[in-house]
Amino acid sequence: MRFFVAVFLLAGGMARAKPSVCDGPGQCQVVPRSCCGTCGSATEDDAIAVNVEAEERSECAGSKCPRCTEAPNADRAHQLVAVCEKKTCRLLKLDRLPLTACRADADCVPVPVDCCGGLSVAVRKDAADALKRRMCGRTVMCPAVASPAPAVACVARRCAVL
Repeated sequence: MRFFVAVFLLAGGMARAKPSVCDGPGQCQVVPRSCCGTCGSATEDDAIAVNVEAEERSECAGSKCPRCTEAPNADRAHQLVAVCEKKTCRLLKLDRLPLTACRADADCVPVPVDCCGGLSVAVRKDAADALKRRMCGRTVMCPAVASPAPAVACVARRCAVL
């Protein structure tokens, strides 16, 4: 223990929390694993979950991202969420979980990823409240004016944002 403290102090002082450490719902977000992602957004193959208060990743500082020429594959990106489990931000790919299975459009509802509006994912009605609690916790204070909910449908037996 003394060795660790000495090395820590010699290395420059204050500890920085790992970017994926969390202690409850509402603290995690999805970001591109690469610094730029696709048009600045995370995609299914280029996504990680990090704490919303994590400092900018040092490996991305000063990155010059290419100009965006096409939109990312939005239907797949809309199924990525971050949750806090066992004190670590974890990426969930909803299209691989039972909570997105459906038989008809009426089975599906949108759930805002940031808990109040904006980007949403699509899940089964009976799974929506449980996912909201995992992502946001029990109490969420949202502004009175919320973004309109996106259209959702059952596509290939999976709930999807249109």
